[in-house]
Amino acid sequence: MPGRYTKFYSLPSRLYLKGAPVMIEAGRLLLDNQLNCVVGQIRLVNLGEALITGATVCFTPTEPAGEPFTHRFSGFSIGRDALCARNDAVPFPDQNVQSFTAAVTRVDFSDGNVWTAPKDAEWVPMPETEKRVSFGDPYAEKMYKEQLTGADKYKAWQDRDLWCCGCGALNRAEESFCHKCGKAYADFMHTEEEFMQQGKYAAAEALLTSGKKDDILLAGQLFTELGAYKYAA
Repeated sequence: MPGRYTKFYSLPSRLYLKGAPVMIEAGRLLLDNQLNCVVGQIRLVNLGEALITGATVCFTPTEPAGEPFTHRFSGFSIGRDALCARNDAVPFPDQNVQSFTAAVTRVDFSDGNVWTAPKDAEWVPMPETEKRVSFGDPYAEKMYKEQLTGADKYKAWQDRDLWCCGCGALNRAEESFCHKCGKAYADFMHTEEEFMQQGKYAAAEALLTSGKKDDILLAGQLFTELGAYKYAA
């Protein structure tokens, strides 16, 4: 027996407008099997510290083309990284609609402040968060995991005025450290070569402290490979 809703269209995921306090994480069209009508759902994510208490979204039918209409979502108070509007079913005036676009036009905050989007602003997908591929060099990989423990699962990236930490959290460009795990943005920007050099230097220094002849010889080999490179973590 079919459920209440049947999905038949999805927006591109993770839509974002530079400077916006929210991201459109997902959107979809559903057939309400109980009421036999087409509704839309949208899922927004708060990207800032201020509590959000309302959001206005403009829905534009694109197939067939139709008149835009707005819907205000309210009745919640959400903090950073939390979702809102995900369970609200918004009826579409044209029941023949097959696809649509969405744009957040206004966001209301608990302190009374309001954010409004520029006219005709385009919401564009952000990069997908992908699992990080391990470095080929074992010294580089070991150093990366030591420096970024807890934030080494995903590939870090920067897009517009946001950056994604290796822990998966989204941060503002002005935030030098991840708001979730505390790792520094700059640490993700080192190349594999830099991590390899740091790793070899740390390994060589550790070998020297053992006092064993074989360890001292291996340390010398590592220092030779590094040449004139010196790095103090």
